[in-house]
Amino acid sequence: MQAFISCSDVDDLYFDRPYYLAPSGAPATEAFSLIREGMWAKKVAALARAVLFRRVRSVLIRTHDCGLIATMLNFDYDSLGHRRLLARSPKQKSRAMLDLARHIIETKRGTFDLANLMIAMRRL
Repeated sequence: MQAFISCSDVDDLYFDRPYYLAPSGAPATEAFSLIREGMWAKKVAALARAVLFRRVRSVLIRTHDCGLIATMLNFDYDSLGHRRLLARSPKQKSRAMLDLARHIIETKRGTFDLANLMIAMRRL
């Protein structure tokens, strides 16, 4: 464990793969529960390093329901492309275009339902 940070300190742009964490056995269950509850109460995540597939990776450990999730983090150089793209995007938007965008978003607003999403994907 390197540090505890605010959950909002890491942009999800850096998130790679999530892995569920679980205690290794009965003796570790109490420590696992205590650290999870403490992290949840303080609304913090933990930065750590782990070896995965013979590579040292940075991970962000967050609470999720009754457990913890370790999300592998992309390195900064893996995510530099978005900065170049954002630098080229126009800064000023017209009021009419913003109103149109808001209207489209409101008319297409929905909810996330993974089961329906998977059914729709199978039809493609």
